[in-house]
Amino acid sequence: AYERNIHTSIDTEIVRGDINYMNKDFKQALRSYDVALEKSRARGSTEGDAETYSRKYDVPWYSKGATLILMGQIEEGIECLDMALSINPNNEVAWVSKGLRRLVQTIRRISPVEANSSNKAG
Repeated sequence: AYERNIHTSIDTEIVRGDINYMNKDFKQALRSYDVALEKSRARGSTEGDAETYSRKYDVPWYSKGATLILMGQIEEGIECLDMALSINPNNEVAWVSKGLRRLVQTIRRISPVEANSSNKAG
């Protein structure tokens, strides 16, 4: 029963974060994802290995990464997505998010060049 309660409390924080994310309360969403990660570490410390246990949870890492990216903290967000992918390389949503973020970064780098060359041509 104790283990189920821990999993439930971790899942509750993830869901709470997702609700805040959908309501565009990104700071509160981050707090919830961080609490979920802390609870997973605490659960692991009772089993002797906090980091290994926290690595079982790719969802809060992915969710935290997506939230950070929307807040403009792109590099930190990508680091979280990388952590999610190191835990679960089959997390398709994390791969898509990471790819889209890289695509947007590339477009932003190319876009000013194109704008400058079209101004010169006109």
